[in-house]
Amino acid sequence: MKNLSLFTLVFALTALFFSSCEKENDIKDIASEKDTEAHAQLPAEAFGTEPVAEIDSFFKEIVTPEIEIVSDSAYIERTDNPVVIKLEKGQLEKNSSIGCGSDFTSSTGRGGNHVTSWHYSRFGLNADLDGEDRLYTFYVGSTVDDIDFLLTNTYRNLAMILFKNSSTCTSGSCLQSLVAYTTSSSTTSDGLYNIRLTPGHYTLVVDNPIYGESSFRLRMKCPTPSCFKNKNDSFSSYYTGNLTPQASHWEKWNASSYCDAYVYGNYNYARLYYDNGCKPDVLLKLCNHSNGFYRVKFDMWVPYYRSAYFNVQKRLSYGNTSNEFGGQVYFNSNGSGRLSIAGRNYNFNYPKATWFRVEIAADLWGNSSLYVNGYRVVTYPTRYSSNTIYGSNRMSAIDFYTPYTDSDFYIDNVQVTDY
Repeated sequence: MKNLSLFTLVFALTALFFSSCEKENDIKDIASEKDTEAHAQLPAEAFGTEPVAEIDSFFKEIVTPEIEIVSDSAYIERTDNPVVIKLEKGQLEKNSSIGCGSDFTSSTGRGGNHVTSWHYSRFGLNADLDGEDRLYTFYVGSTVDDIDFLLTNTYRNLAMILFKNSSTCTSGSCLQSLVAYTTSSSTTSDGLYNIRLTPGHYTLVVDNPIYGESSFRLRMKCPTPSCFKNKNDSFSSYYTGNLTPQASHWEKWNASSYCDAYVYGNYNYARLYYDNGCKPDVLLKLCNHSNGFYRVKFDMWVPYYRSAYFNVQKRLSYGNTSNEFGGQVYFNSNGSGRLSIAGRNYNFNYPKATWFRVEIAADLWGNSSLYVNGYRVVTYPTRYSSNTIYGSNRMSAIDFYTPYTDSDFYIDNVQVTDY
């Protein structure tokens, strides 16, 4: 009798199990049928049959996001009531001002948790990102399209969230509006692609969940700038701060260097000076001019007991590792100077502690002339390189550099025109 009862119990449980499986299969079949019916009402292109586009070996992924919009207020500008992230000195990532070509290697570990889930919720986001984070800031002087922010070399799923700041912020970062955020679940790379930026200050947050810290490499990629020709850069629209993040035709020689030219927004000029081993080195990109007539002009001020230097870059290379140098121009601290071209030196004098004009008049298939303070120093064949008479007929950039401990000078009213 006991054995029969046990057999009956086992049989009942088995029947219940198969009945449950049949119901589950029925539910799956119904869901599948509803899914098919819904798809039938969509155009064919809605299924995304095209392969995902590749951008610099990064892939956009359609996966379960780590951030979701849960409120219609996500993209509303908080003009009157920005979300304030108060930061003490040193809480921003060191050398955190990023710009075109910037390349940082860092980690969210020990970065502090400055932007929390509560902050994100103020922008209508559901984000489980209460781990440590890194903040980067930058400024855009004019509207620019197709900016990419690339995050690589990670081993956990990190997120990037881009905010535009309030112009009335006086302490820390005042987040005014959400611009973009990542949705990838990849543990190796992520990206914000084709971002349109209007003039203003921005904060980019690299964030993760609690105990989700990771090392990473961050790069800001900008479109190739238009040729700087028939233009005047008087720094009048620039803010006080580093030069290269503010205009795409200015670029650091070493993109990862924290040394940069400095713009004084109240006075509308840029300064380069040697400071405790920091040697600013910036390029004025001329877009590889290889024919025609050009005149490069700029004003320069060299204080007493200080020196200055610039050179012509005829050809640029990746990472500036094998560039072709043209003429090199030295302004000594005593008011004398020299042009070094094709292995020879041509001397001149210049005024100290006052503005003076420097000009390079170039026929790229003929001769070039250097003028300092209105006086012609020398005319030489444009093909001449720094140490040889056998060079290319090109002009790719002007390189302003501070190689010596007494290097300290100002530039303004930079022009590249036809002549």
